[in-house]
Amino acid sequence: MPAANADVSADAAELLEIAKEKVVGRKVSKTRKSAETRERILAAASELIDERGAVDFQMAEVARRCKMSKGSLYYYFADREEIVQEIFSEAIDHFVSSLEGAVAGARSSSEALHDLCVAFSDCVREGGPLTLAIAVELIQGRSSMLDTIEDRFYRIGHIIEVQLERAKQEGVVRKDLDCSVAASCVCGAFFFSLVEAMAHDRDNLDADDLTDKLVSIVMNGVGVAPVADSSSSSGRASLPQ
Repeated sequence: MPAANADVSADAAELLEIAKEKVVGRKVSKTRKSAETRERILAAASELIDERGAVDFQMAEVARRCKMSKGSLYYYFADREEIVQEIFSEAIDHFVSSLEGAVAGARSSSEALHDLCVAFSDCVREGGPLTLAIAVELIQGRSSMLDTIEDRFYRIGHIIEVQLERAKQEGVVRKDLDCSVAASCVCGAFFFSLVEAMAHDRDNLDADDLTDKLVSIVMNGVGVAPVADSSSSSGRASLPQ
């Protein structure tokens, strides 16, 4: 009897494990299907943003493109803003990864800054209307949007700041440069100059020419060289009047 009981217990344990595996399998399958549906929704919303260059789509439009009811759509996303935030987050994550990759193999700070400009140009150009939509949201100062991408912008600024510090050590930029402030200025110059160029003439955008101009501004600034003031006993240079 003890042996028989042991066999029954072993069989029961095996059946229990099989049942658990089936439950886990169903959960994995359901999770995968849910993830695929979310991606389908995000793709449909991204298409609408690409077509309009803005985020003024309606949830009903997304539902129609996904061939699902609005009720089903709301099961996955609470509202349009949640969809937009996820689309923007994914786009900016890709953007940041591209910038990190651009500087990874650079042999000097000058090369790194040049490659950053190229990566900026490529990402903005490839993003097209989505990039413009992100810019509009930022310009309008939507608090929820700023909360979503604040960390990503910090990472972008940090990437540039590190390269400016490197340039300082290599003697490429001034020793007294505040790299944190400069990085913020450079980041803004990159982003808004590219967005403006695309908004005016996207089809004829010369990314190489724009990259060269951006690099020139980063490395040379926008001012003229100070003129020495011979009347100054301190020997300090003064800007021309």
